[in-house]
Amino acid sequence: MTKKKTIKKKASTKHANGLSAKEISFVNAYFKNHFNGTQAALESGLGKTDGSAAVMASRMLSTVKISTEISKRLYEAGGITADRVAKELAKLAFAGDLADFDKFFEDGEKLSELAKAGVDTSLVKKIKRRVETSGGLNYESREIELYDKLVALGYLVKVLGMITDKVEHSGALTLADVVQAAASGDLSTLGKK
Repeated sequence: MTKKKTIKKKASTKHANGLSAKEISFVNAYFKNHFNGTQAALESGLGKTDGSAAVMASRMLSTVKISTEISKRLYEAGGITADRVAKELAKLAFAGDLADFDKFFEDGEKLSELAKAGVDTSLVKKIKRRVETSGGLNYESREIELYDKLVALGYLVKVLGMITDKVEHSGALTLADVVQAAASGDLSTLGKK
């Protein structure tokens, strides 16, 4: 007598985009929580503490499927792409100086009129206008603050991958190895045994 073995196949839980229900839940929570990965992981059940959720969020965000889905949604939401973000940051980082706004100060033009004349007013962070009276005369002063170039440059180099905030290392490296390599002046030997 032969026995029949029945194999039950689990129904696929992958969606059309290749993501599982948990992954989709994470991506949805990531957007809902304003791109806070830790909170998204907690909300989607991927971690019970902030620490474990932060680790899971990092893992999730480093997968190609999830980063592709996030990029796709950002693009669909408003044409947001890495290239567009880099261009906007570059515009802020390498913007002209306040000389572009001389007409605003000299003639008292409105900012909207400067925009019509081709001056990029998206660089303006804040405008202060003050009218003071002294000796029966009114004196008007204006102050324009542009977005911070240094901050924009900092973001730009991160977006372009020119600097790394964190370097991960795995392997058997001891403090003695680091001290010895530093003393010899040759750090290239670290981790090569």
